[in-house]
Amino acid sequence: KMKKKSCKRYDGITLVALIITIIIMLILATVTVGAINGGLFDYARRAKVSTEDASIMERIQKAFILAKGESRTNVVTENDFQKQVDKALPDENADVEKEGNEFVVLIGEKYYVVTENGIVNAPQVFEENPNAGDITKGKDGTVYTGTQNNPYRIECIEDLVAFSTMVATVDTTIDKPYNGKYVELTTDLDFNSIFSYANYKAKYSYIDATYDYYIPDSNSTTTIKELCTTGKGFVPIGHKYTRSGSCWWGSFDGKGHTIKNIYINREGIAGLFGGTGESTTIENLTIDGHIISTESKAAGIVINGAMCTVKNCCNKAKVEGKLGAGGIAYIERTAISDSSNYGEIISSDGMAYGITYVLYNIKNCRNYGNVTGKGNSAGICRQRLGWSKWIFS
Repeated sequence: KMKKKSCKRYDGITLVALIITIIIMLILATVTVGAINGGLFDYARRAKVSTEDASIMERIQKAFILAKGESRTNVVTENDFQKQVDKALPDENADVEKEGNEFVVLIGEKYYVVTENGIVNAPQVFEENPNAGDITKGKDGTVYTGTQNNPYRIECIEDLVAFSTMVATVDTTIDKPYNGKYVELTTDLDFNSIFSYANYKAKYSYIDATYDYYIPDSNSTTTIKELCTTGKGFVPIGHKYTRSGSCWWGSFDGKGHTIKNIYINREGIAGLFGGTGESTTIENLTIDGHIISTESKAAGIVINGAMCTVKNCCNKAKVEGKLGAGGIAYIERTAISDSSNYGEIISSDGMAYGITYVLYNIKNCRNYGNVTGKGNSAGICRQRLGWSKWIFS
């Protein structure tokens, strides 16, 4: 009897152990399947992408070598490299762009940087900016109100173009929505670099001379980069200046950043800022490029305005104006401090000055650029006789 009881107890324990074992095996099976689906399969997918990237990188490098081999000067041009890339990657719709001494090959959302020695770097993905062209919203959706503590922000060239358009389309004789507003530049911008645009291929249209600004237009055949670097180039901020008309009435802080390769070529006034209202401040900014007015006046930072303040700014752009040219400004009654000009300043039929047209309140400013005006009308600043207040140090 004792043996039978022991046997029954053993059978019960065996049954319980079997059930527990089956449960554990089911759990392990579930975990294993999940690992295969979520881990091994994902790893295989990533490995495939990596292999595809490696193949593309190899073909890009071969295209570079062929382009260099066909060059008589041993210098690879953008057009020659594009032709070889088209042959090497016929199904990828790849675009070649020149970036300084390097090239960038763009395929879809990825881009491959190619050094001047033909080394192809691993692909990277463009950072998205869904709010490009809206200085009241950041790329992460943050809302800016234009106050001193929460200024509007310029994060890409689309934002800078939008800023110019905003000012151009407001009649400040009726409304002054930017009076007292603050704007800041958050990064260096380069008009020739695709990386300074949220989408350098975005289609934009030019609105005729009556309005004179750029707007997004999906039906256009011209990109924002083409508009800003050819033809008339960038539209100056507040270029339709009158003493009470459309111009900038707030504070612009460059935060120590540089706007490179700015190109402006217009019949009217030409400069980063065409006109500013009273009590406007422009500070902590450097610009570089080429600014031209074929029939009027040109300056690096600002053309027209009254009681404007410019602080800690630097012009490295070549400035050419028919009726007048200035390195920093070409306006009266402007306080300019801690600023310098390195650009060549030329006026074909007027006065040219390294800093500004009228010596009013100029402190700690220097000119290092060549200045050429009509006849003997060239210098650093011009003294306006009969003015009771002027400071120069």
